Amino acid sequence: MPKKMINIGTPKMVELYQSCIGRKIRRLQKRLAKKAIRNKNHRFENLYNLMYDPKWVEASLKLVLKNKGSNTAGSDGITREHLKDEKTKEAFIRSIVYEMKNNVYEPEPARRVYIKKEKGGKRPLGIPTIKDRVVQQTLKLIIEPIFESDFYDCSIGFRPNRNCHDALPRIYNKIQPSKKFYWVMEGDIKGCFDNISHRILLKIIKKRIKDKRLLSLIKKILNAGYIEDGKINKPGFGLPKVGTPQGGIISPLFANIYLHQFDVWLNSNYGSDLKPSQKIKRRRQKGGGNAILIRYADDFVILWNGNKDNLKLMKDQVKLFLKQELELDLTEEKTLITHVDKGFEFLGFQIRRWNKKTLTSISRRKVERFKRKIQQTTNLISIEESVPHKIMAINSIVIGFAEYYKYTNWKARGMPQRLDWYIQNRIYQWLKRKYQKMSSKQILSKYCHRQRKYKLDGKTIDRKNIGFKIEATYVTDEEIIWLEKLSDRQSKRYLPKKKLNPFITYRYEIEEKYEIEEKWEGRSDSTYNREEYWSGKKLALKRDKYKCRNCGAKVTVGVDEHCHHIDGNSSNHNLDNLVTLCTTCHYLTYGEENVINL
Repeated sequence: MPKKMINIGTPKMVELYQSCIGRKIRRLQKRLAKKAIRNKNHRFENLYNLMYDPKWVEASLKLVLKNKGSNTAGSDGITREHLKDEKTKEAFIRSIVYEMKNNVYEPEPARRVYIKKEKGGKRPLGIPTIKDRVVQQTLKLIIEPIFESDFYDCSIGFRPNRNCHDALPRIYNKIQPSKKFYWVMEGDIKGCFDNISHRILLKIIKKRIKDKRLLSLIKKILNAGYIEDGKINKPGFGLPKVGTPQGGIISPLFANIYLHQFDVWLNSNYGSDLKPSQKIKRRRQKGGGNAILIRYADDFVILWNGNKDNLKLMKDQVKLFLKQELELDLTEEKTLITHVDKGFEFLGFQIRRWNKKTLTSISRRKVERFKRKIQQTTNLISIEESVPHKIMAINSIVIGFAEYYKYTNWKARGMPQRLDWYIQNRIYQWLKRKYQKMSSKQILSKYCHRQRKYKLDGKTIDRKNIGFKIEATYVTDEEIIWLEKLSDRQSKRYLPKKKLNPFITYRYEIEEKYEIEEKWEGRSDSTYNREEYWSGKKLALKRDKYKCRNCGAKVTVGVDEHCHHIDGNSSNHNLDNLVTLCTTCHYLTYGEENVINL
């Protein structure tokens, strides 16, 4: 029986962490999140002891090593390759536990590198050591459930179970003619990560965290500094006490905690999403306007249903608040006020209203960036690379581009066809340079084949396409690695989803979760695809009060709940034959090879 986990609507954060984090850690995170929701003014104590809990440190190490960035070394030169051996990992964990328990941990300065910006210039990036990343990940596991419970839905950047596409339905619904949000303020905070005040950030964190040792650790991380050209630079030693370590695991969370104050201020003074509604109506009756904020880290847009003059006044108030309260500045050249009919750019999407309809397309900058990537991949310097690897490299770029922009009207005006032609032309020029002794006809006969029996939206496609033919052997059949085409990708509409706290599994989600997975192809029989099984499992969970019938432990839907057939007959879905078990008890019942999350 195959070991396969069914995805029944669990949050993305749980899907990512469930292979690394144990059930006890998830339970404690859930308790922290629930307490933060129940009491908005509660200050948490006794959290530092989790920093030297071996299970928490081990889970953090797994998450760090699972990331591809662990192949890049910090200032100490240690990478994932140095921690392959289990004994080395255990010694590494013991060293972190010892340093944290005895308060002798001191973070190392991050290794500073520079990456190119899209519009020119360079952005500084700090690469912490593996040990510092593990400590930051452990800290994030502890405090993220607390602050995630306070964040507003208008913030979509660097948060679990959220992505850039969540901005689309929010903007799409509000700029309809009936909503009257005609004006947009595009905002960008100048050097946000580099100018976050340590004093203000610690003051904000102290509203929720009372543990002095944990606050001291946060202060150490902020003051770790960076090393550049062999010189160590630390805040307070010739540098102002501002900035979070860009490239650090904890930095995006610190930025969201810091900018949450901006979300609270804007929504309380101009917001139309929060109650009371009478206040919103009175503001409109007086000739003012209401605002809707959508923020992705330091980039944001504000939708406005008042006139342009009032929006200019609000822009001045935003600048004043950021300067006085958060000591941040807006980037003047990027902070624009535009009408929705003229369109605006946000997160790579070009959004505008035309003929009372909202159109979402790809910004020209992103199209040119895509072309540059294809050009760099097919440059003449790389002719020594093999053809199949080159095709697969281009396919990864094409698929990533199409997946990100599949929720736009990007097929308008034949853009996919034009980009497909550009890609094919670049590959053809690359092949001509690689095989200079071959004629164009010979190159086309070798790498241009007829792609038959290719199904697209229920239709069979018969066309010529670039591909690399792998000859048949006595083990494998003939195979062709085809070039992906953007014109084959279908555009969709991103449907809004209710965003729940990812650290809490709500019981009323169950009805929706079982409707998501209609079929599981990983099982040889069709017993578990039947509607009566899912309805029986739902009733069994409610009857057993979401607890294991064997040990009494609570189970989390979509994570560790199992439905066991008492008589062993997998086709008997009567409620009397179904019982709820946790992972451990299910293992004891069937054995390890049969533990499958149903």
